[in-house]
Amino acid sequence: MVTWTRTMRAQHRGRLPLVVLLAVCLVAATAAVSGAGTDFTGLRFNQIGHWFTSPGTDSVVHVNDTTRTVDARVRVTGLEPDSEVVEGEISGYVVGRKSVRRFDKSSLAVEQTLRPPADERPVAVEARGGPYLVYREAGAVVRLGGEPATIRAGGPLGPPAAAPDGTLWLHRTDAGLLCHLAPDADQVSCSARTPDGHAGALTVVGDTVAFLDTVADTLTPLDGSARLGRPRSVGVDLPATAQAAVSDLDGRIAVLDPGTRRLHLLDGSGLGTDRAAAAPLGVRLPAGRYAAPAAGRSSVALLEVGRGQLHTFDSAGRVQQVAPMPAGIGRPRLNRGQDGRIYVEGDLGRHVMVVDDAGRSATVTLAGAGAPGPGGSPGATGAPDAPGTPGATDPSTAPGSPDAPDTTGPTATSPTGRPPTSDPTRSSRPPSGSAPESSGPTTAPNTAPTGAPPGEGGDPGPGQDALPATRPTMPARLTATRRADTLVLTWGAAGSNGAAISAYHVAWESAGNPGGSAVQPGDARTMTLTGLTRGATYRITVSAENAVGRGVAATIDATVLPPRSITVSRGATTTHEPDCLPPGCAFILIEMRGFEPNTAYDIDPWGSRWGGTWNPGANLTTDNEGNLTVDDRFPIDTNDQEIWVVVDGMESNHYPWPSGEPS
Repeated sequence: MVTWTRTMRAQHRGRLPLVVLLAVCLVAATAAVSGAGTDFTGLRFNQIGHWFTSPGTDSVVHVNDTTRTVDARVRVTGLEPDSEVVEGEISGYVVGRKSVRRFDKSSLAVEQTLRPPADERPVAVEARGGPYLVYREAGAVVRLGGEPATIRAGGPLGPPAAAPDGTLWLHRTDAGLLCHLAPDADQVSCSARTPDGHAGALTVVGDTVAFLDTVADTLTPLDGSARLGRPRSVGVDLPATAQAAVSDLDGRIAVLDPGTRRLHLLDGSGLGTDRAAAAPLGVRLPAGRYAAPAAGRSSVALLEVGRGQLHTFDSAGRVQQVAPMPAGIGRPRLNRGQDGRIYVEGDLGRHVMVVDDAGRSATVTLAGAGAPGPGGSPGATGAPDAPGTPGATDPSTAPGSPDAPDTTGPTATSPTGRPPTSDPTRSSRPPSGSAPESSGPTTAPNTAPTGAPPGEGGDPGPGQDALPATRPTMPARLTATRRADTLVLTWGAAGSNGAAISAYHVAWESAGNPGGSAVQPGDARTMTLTGLTRGATYRITVSAENAVGRGVAATIDATVLPPRSITVSRGATTTHEPDCLPPGCAFILIEMRGFEPNTAYDIDPWGSRWGGTWNPGANLTTDNEGNLTVDDRFPIDTNDQEIWVVVDGMESNHYPWPSGEPS
């Protein structure tokens, strides 16, 4: 019997306690296989595409944003309507109102079921340390990465924003507090407060988190101490109903004014400096009902939900495309994936629109993925919604969208509906640091017995579409461990997608150095790359192959250990009674580079007159990079001889020891 475990922390000033640690039940056995090894520092995983729900097939599917096809699927029985997938590095989470189910992106096995802390649709945030689910009305944050935990913020929340370092930022709308949750923290800290009666939203410009104040019409950065910095005028009068994108595009923040049907692009670059903001750019929008904007890698996207259109713009406000949403998409919503692309998905889970780097969209069909789409590609149309296709609009003729945006100056007419300068319901006191007691999440009942039930990794359930075999998924958890002039690779099993894995293809390359490739059997989980150039950085890819073809490759960059070196010199002056006294007495400074990481070595000092018997030496351990600096051992007072050390059979430089304290 598994139960939730709840832990309460002592109250601290300015901190909101109460973290509920979740002890979760396993729904299906883990099928992932991984090799041993230490993750290489700075390892970079390439995420290609995104996962989406497809209630019509009782499954979640992976859309490759390069090929614009469905290339993987996971059966999830009883998929809730209007559910969505939020992704971590190695796991995906199917999020509904009644449950959150975790699946392994490599083995494609459903592994856990969690009970949400509130019956509301959360805001999903994919960030380092997460992903996170923010329940705005309940004032709760669920961290799904690592050990799942529910963290109470103490009050209702505005739209969240995530900084590049993984810090999650929250706006306590009832108290005007700006709070943050670090990736390794178990409590929300609130160290900044907005002026009384001021509304606004959080956004991120580059590496800077900022608060857009729609009363003062300013943009204020939050500094390294999580406090409000110097505000800067945005140059346009914003209503309280303005909706801002949570990230920028080329330093511009997209803000929708639904009352005047304008899209403002505000200059957010140079926040915290003396540089004045550039003039805001304004785009007149055709009549319609628009949802909040989202900024991707190269586009700002807007949904016009009345006519069912997707509008995309560049950072200068020029229209890139106006495309119709496919029939049967249901209630659409914008989704910014880990790859920075913009996707449009609907609650019916039948279609997804993928926005490319030119702002043009392509529609991928999810439901009925067993039936080939146009061109014979199963599960996807793959066709861009470009001018010339029915319903798509060329930017030069888009209604209500001029060829060049107008410049909206600070003299624009202020819309009505501004909030009062003070809110009588808002407390002027700082938060007490406590939050209401809550029973917290509870375990969900097992949705399936151990094994592979119909509809979860096994045969399709009754009434479900049978999906054909497809290319394998990307191998998970690719790591590189450095050893001398070799790299030891390990990876987890790729999902077979209906056809057995026959081989893994490994390739490596480095600028100015020889590369190579190799084919490993389908059950391989490790390979050692030998004969590499010391100190060189290699790009390494591993892809799986089945009867259908090769899948997407996992990619990392890894640097080989540099050449071994040991350097000896005179260190800091010291005292070692009774026979080593200043100014002549000093430590031997030893610098070792390029050795095996986290490895103990015997260090033996030598002298040209004393030999190797005057000091017993020491056994010391290198760091994660294979380096070691010794500056607090081996005191010596001598002259007229050379000093050196021997480590693992390697001799350092011979250093002529100076007499007296060096000048």
